[in-house]
Amino acid sequence: MQSRPLSTVGTLLVSISILLVEGLVVFTARYATAPLLTYLGFCWLSFVCLYSSLVSTEFVPTPYRCSSIDEVEAWLKDFASSEDIPFEEVKVFSIPGRDLLSLTEDQCRKLSRRWGLAIYYALREGTASSNLH
Repeated sequence: MQSRPLSTVGTLLVSISILLVEGLVVFTARYATAPLLTYLGFCWLSFVCLYSSLVSTEFVPTPYRCSSIDEVEAWLKDFASSEDIPFEEVKVFSIPGRDLLSLTEDQCRKLSRRWGLAIYYALREGTASSNLH
C-alpha cells in the first residue's frame, strides 16, 4: 500500500520548516552552548519523527456498500495489522462491500469462528455504520 503524496500545504510546511531549521542552525552555531545544541537537536529530531509518522500514515476507511474487493481487502489488512493477526485468517471476508455489510452476526461467525465477531463489530463501529440501512 502506498502513502498518499504530500499536499501543497504539506510541501509548503516542510519547506518552511527546513528554512527555519537552517536559520536556527546558523544562529546556534554562533551563539549557543553545547547543552543548548543538544537540547535543540533532540527537539528537532522528535519533531521530524512525529511529522513524518503523521504524513506517511494512510487512513483506510471502513468499507461502504459501494466498496470494491480491493478496498475491503485494504481495510482487512489494516484491521489484521492493528489486531496482530495474520491477514490469511480474515482473507475470507475479501468480498464486495455490499456483500460484506449484509452479513449477519451468525454468517460472520461461520466464515471465521475465531475472528468473525470481531470483524462484524468492527464494521459496525466504523464509518460503515451510517450506510447499513
